[in-house]
Amino acid sequence: MGTVLERLRVIYLAQRKYVAFVLLGLITVAGSVDNRKLQLAATVAMLALILNVLFTIDSRVAGASASVWYPSFSEASPAIRSDIERRLREGRTVRMRWIGVTLEAVWPFTQNLILDGLNGKGSAGGTLSVELAMLDPEGDVCRVPDGPVPDQLRATVVRMARFLDSQAPRMASHGRSLSAYLYDHRPTWHALLLDDDCLYFSPCLPQNLSFSAPQSGVEVISSTAGEASAERVRHFAAWFERIRTESDSAAKTLPSPRAVA
Repeated sequence: MGTVLERLRVIYLAQRKYVAFVLLGLITVAGSVDNRKLQLAATVAMLALILNVLFTIDSRVAGASASVWYPSFSEASPAIRSDIERRLREGRTVRMRWIGVTLEAVWPFTQNLILDGLNGKGSAGGTLSVELAMLDPEGDVCRVPDGPVPDQLRATVVRMARFLDSQAPRMASHGRSLSAYLYDHRPTWHALLLDDDCLYFSPCLPQNLSFSAPQSGVEVISSTAGEASAERVRHFAAWFERIRTESDSAAKTLPSPRAVA
């Protein structure tokens, strides 16, 4: 259904100027033949079209002016946490999809968020589904001279697996779940997508692959800020789905257990 609506929206946007010409013609013709009902209907439709264009322009300008950027991951972390906690307090089903490199900084952040929910603190409420993707410590990318140190990645995998082994029963009863996937392509960015509407995006420079935390700034991208922003969100979602599918097919997930429902 969503795909059909999206196609209709695209068709409408593409044909909007032609609709305006047709309405203008109807207004002119109706005036010439003294058909007041047709003229009134066409005029109302034209005004609605004009208002739609004005509101679209306003939303795009507002979205552009509301663009947020943080100079570092550590400075973005409080805002990310606040965003997640707000969604949970609203009783929502929150989905976190995170593509990282080593996840050394991401994992403690995520672990604390889950633990607070289990202990009834700030992130309690709603349900939280966490899906993390990181480089495969046994993959080809880790064999390049300036690539991540495999031991860093293995240590993160072990920490996540141990956490799941000890907390799985509590997570299941508190509406929390955790899945992790491995990929083996050289990353050029890493990002977190909350639900399907807010993307926290950070470039990944080649010389920074071995560091434990993102070394670039974090851009906040809202899918409602315009088509360009929505396309970037879809770009992330497509890559995450590819990673998830390939990781599942190759059994490259956490050793035990792979996921908690």
